[in-house]
Amino acid sequence: MNQTLLDTYADLVIRKGIHLKKNKNVVIMTGPGTYYLARALSKSAYRHGALYVQVLLDDLDVLATRLDNLPSSAPWTMKCVQRAGPISELTALKNALTTLP
Repeated sequence: MNQTLLDTYADLVIRKGIHLKKNKNVVIMTGPGTYYLARALSKSAYRHGALYVQVLLDDLDVLATRLDNLPSSAPWTMKCVQRAGPISELTALKNALTTLP
């Protein structure tokens, strides 16, 4: 994809899609095949006043391998994730983090 077109698209997503406000944080979740877009979105977010941008790389192949190889002594949250599948992983992680002291 043409870099100018990609940057224009990223600006559109940041300005109109998420309506980024100055000094806000942005979290971008991407896969290996779309990292180039996450990078463009990150740069656009910073140009438009983001305080911090976090890019999370979600590799489904690595996730599948991790879930297939969980030890029997894995924490209960990871066992829930294994049963529920990868879509519920973030929910399980969020639940686990909110119950920490």
